[in-house]
Amino acid sequence: MDSAVLLDLLGNENRRRILRLLATKPCYVTEISEYLDVSPKAVIDHLRKLEEAGVVESTTDDQRRKYFRIARSLRLEVSVSPYGFGAKSAYPAKNSLDMSGRCPHLSIEAPDGSGATG
Repeated sequence: MDSAVLLDLLGNENRRRILRLLATKPCYVTEISEYLDVSPKAVIDHLRKLEEAGVVESTTDDQRRKYFRIARSLRLEVSVSPYGFGAKSAYPAKNSLDMSGRCPHLSIEAPDGSGATG
């Protein structure tokens, strides 16, 4: 997937909230809906888009409940500085796509300067 498309996909706040939740544990639609106070229909739509893009993947348990988690093959790195902007999405090596030619790491400073990421 093109890094620009991936960044556009992540431009939606509810998708980012879903990903923050999925970063803690796999979840099913109702769980996400209740935790984020977003309608199940909206959650399903966001998850469908994220799954089609390869950002999340799903598994079904013995009770036929579908759990979603962040795709294990996903990696997105963004570098923004006064000297340039670069984004790199990495899926399995054959699908790696690089916009900038270099983006060694991603570091997001918290507004309080604590260095916390989120």
